[in-house]
Amino acid sequence: MQVSRLAASTLLGLALTLGGGVALAQESSPAPAPPRPRNWFVHANLAVNAFTWLGETSTQPSRWITPADRFILLQQLGVGRQVHPHVRLQLTLQFVETLSGLGPNESALSLYGAIPWVVFTHGRFFAGTGVLLAARAGGKDQFDAGWFTSVGVTFPLGDGWALAAAVQAPVMFVQRLSVAVSPALVASYRF
Repeated sequence: MQVSRLAASTLLGLALTLGGGVALAQESSPAPAPPRPRNWFVHANLAVNAFTWLGETSTQPSRWITPADRFILLQQLGVGRQVHPHVRLQLTLQFVETLSGLGPNESALSLYGAIPWVVFTHGRFFAGTGVLLAARAGGKDQFDAGWFTSVGVTFPLGDGWALAAAVQAPVMFVQRLSVAVSPALVASYRF
């Protein structure tokens, strides 16, 4: 009986010693680093103008433009940074092409400009607004400015990639008051 008690206490002591050593080894090993936040964002958008209202000028009456009149394609490339869990700052370049319904001597490149904007994000939803500054507008090399707004929903694809559906609504007011609405598809990547 004495031998078995000695063996049992020796085994128990050995187990406690080894168990304690393992616990100490686990405590002393560094914790895995948290994943690096993906604060930067790039995007490419493709939109089709659903309708545009052009305000009256001294030489032209107001009018509506739909895809039946002119097929207008909008492209955007941009970069942004998440500065708060719900706020992203972005700089977007926009290029607008009119693919049909052009008159003689009219350029297909209707507009190009930059949009510095702020985007509110909440889960998959986003809404943003900012100034649209155009170096080319109305198919001519002339400055125009306006206000850009977009709302949409994002569908994450994994590994930083996502697709989104959005509605964009710029209002231009320097050359001619205009309001446009365009549904858009967005591909984006967070890094």
